[in-house]
Amino acid sequence: MTAAAKVVAITGASGYIGTRLLQQLEEDRSVREMVAFDLRPPLFPTRDISVYRQDVAQPIDDRLRRHRVDTLVHLAGLNRGAAGYRDWLDDLHRNQAALTGALDSGARAGVKHLLYVSSHRVYGALSSNPVPLTELAAAPAGDNAGFGYADLVLDRAVQEFADAHPGIKVTILRACPVLGTTDDEEQAGRAFPRSFRGVGSNPPFQFLHEADLTRIMADVIHRETPGVFNVAGEGVVFLREVSEITHRKLSQQPPFLAYPAAWLAWRLLRAGAGTGELDAARYPVILSTGKIKQTLDYRFSYTSMEALTAFVNYTGM
Repeated sequence: MTAAAKVVAITGASGYIGTRLLQQLEEDRSVREMVAFDLRPPLFPTRDISVYRQDVAQPIDDRLRRHRVDTLVHLAGLNRGAAGYRDWLDDLHRNQAALTGALDSGARAGVKHLLYVSSHRVYGALSSNPVPLTELAAAPAGDNAGFGYADLVLDRAVQEFADAHPGIKVTILRACPVLGTTDDEEQAGRAFPRSFRGVGSNPPFQFLHEADLTRIMADVIHRETPGVFNVAGEGVVFLREVSEITHRKLSQQPPFLAYPAAWLAWRLLRAGAGTGELDAARYPVILSTGKIKQTLDYRFSYTSMEALTAFVNYTGM
């Protein structure tokens, strides 16, 4: 049954996805009020919204209770594309603190539904990965320098919260890279490096248009649908195509040369993205979206290629 007159709180409301979710919900008559938490002010004027500029690692349960929030969407977190191990570890600790703070506050305030946006990276870039990956395929994603380890830590924390609080409906959306229309230069820079490094292969990638993600999020909020779901645009785009469309140089090296150089640059010289980028170039993380389609009867509006080209055309890459 679809719930009506909801009060939705969003952490990280001034971020890329948070801003677009606010826009999606603003015209939704079934949402009575929105509550926004972020250290930054909203990027656009909104109606029926209460704004709190604070770190959600600190308690927010009094404000959740004041507004009688029934749905909490957690999007707060750093994604700076850390240039070295220490920066990466610092970001992970801060994101853990924000997640723990939001979850604990939500539980104390008596929220009924928690929605968390995770990443396809939780599955790890592993040689044993089936194609496509279902929600049951989650596996440990390597060591601290491995592809997806930080995302897996946070994803598991939400799953543990769900197990410990059976009275709260918990939804996890594991999304592939989200693209669309953005004027945020940092977001554009994080989406694609200045150049791509490969290990002699041409792997496929998936992309998700922001409009599809926010529509799914709104639908999940309305239906209070619990569970873990993969979300990705239809089809794939291969690495060479991504390089050509984004006008980024693609360089290929054999693994025995590429991996030592990448590890040393990231761990010791605080440069590059580490070996995870190379793992992704060898072992694609391709998601099955059958569960979300069947559960919500949802049909994606954009393919992976259309999401990528929309982003490139808008940003002028």
